Amino acid sequence: MKVLIACGGTGGHIFPALRLAEELQLRNKFIDIILVVGSSTLEKRIIPKEYKIIRLDASPIKLVSFSEFIISIFKLFKTLIKSLIILLRFRPNIIVGFGGYASFFLVLFGWFLKIKTIIHEENVLMGRANRILALFVNSISLGFIQTREIFSLYKDKMVITGNPLRKDLKIIDRKEALGYFDFPSDCFTILVMGGSQGSYRINMEFLKAIHLLKDKFIFQIIHLSGERDYEFLKKQYNNMNIKVVLFKFLDKIHYALSIADLAVCRAGAMTISELIFFGLPAIIIPYPYAYQHQSYNAKILESNGCALLIEEEELNFKRLAESVLELVENPSRLKDMRYNYNRLNKTTSIALWDIVLSSN
Repeated sequence: MKVLIACGGTGGHIFPALRLAEELQLRNKFIDIILVVGSSTLEKRIIPKEYKIIRLDASPIKLVSFSEFIISIFKLFKTLIKSLIILLRFRPNIIVGFGGYASFFLVLFGWFLKIKTIIHEENVLMGRANRILALFVNSISLGFIQTREIFSLYKDKMVITGNPLRKDLKIIDRKEALGYFDFPSDCFTILVMGGSQGSYRINMEFLKAIHLLKDKFIFQIIHLSGERDYEFLKKQYNNMNIKVVLFKFLDKIHYALSIADLAVCRAGAMTISELIFFGLPAIIIPYPYAYQHQSYNAKILESNGCALLIEEEELNFKRLAESVLELVENPSRLKDMRYNYNRLNKTTSIALWDIVLSSN
């Protein structure tokens, strides 16, 4: 059995794809898997080298300038041709697309070549590429049940699998997790994260918000900054008398999620899925672009009383500090937010890897 898994771009695409590959190999060591991914630094860092990997230098059409437009058209054509060559050489039995520019042509050409195709939509709002591919594929795997309510046209193809979380994502004993960060046990813990690549806006506004909070209560911070802002934040935190652990990217994020009292974060699909798994109260600032995916994701938690929502245009350090303080001064509200996660519909019909295995 040959399985081609196509993904790329962000951690939201890559991590569930890796989880699928890992689970398939655990269940059947004779499965031949090839990963087709993009060429970003993130992808090169987090994808294990033991997999068969092909990189596509895929990107959207750019209209910033004529030269950028020509380069992006060339890359698009190159991706198209290379995708066809990959399929003809590897001849997979099944193609699973996780979104990103690296997967579109592979899934589409797979349909033309009568190969079984599955797409996974990790967000509530289906992306434009997946909306097109949904017309052709055999199955659509959904991270959230709400997607089926929005796109009822494809209902017969849809299966609720949830978003495949990393296998090591588990709730860690509090004492062990505190020891991992060298944190005391009697201090309010704030987890700040902006997705796999970090968020400049959240990083800067939270940094300023600290000055309004540090005299109000005692707290400690786990901050996942991303690559770009790491050195700047490191210098700023060195001048503050606050317990902070700063990471560009944290592989063992389950340690942070296990001890955090509050998260300040974006609303990527995998972030929302992880918050649900850990039942973690959050202040969510959805990334306003990328087809409004994050706004729809965030409303799952806001509408069920699990999180506070701050829109990007309303975000400033004063509003952020006020929101944190509002929750810190109302511990019963934080407790209710954790409890409200029980109200979410977490029903899954079948695991994604079971769909793949049964499709052969």
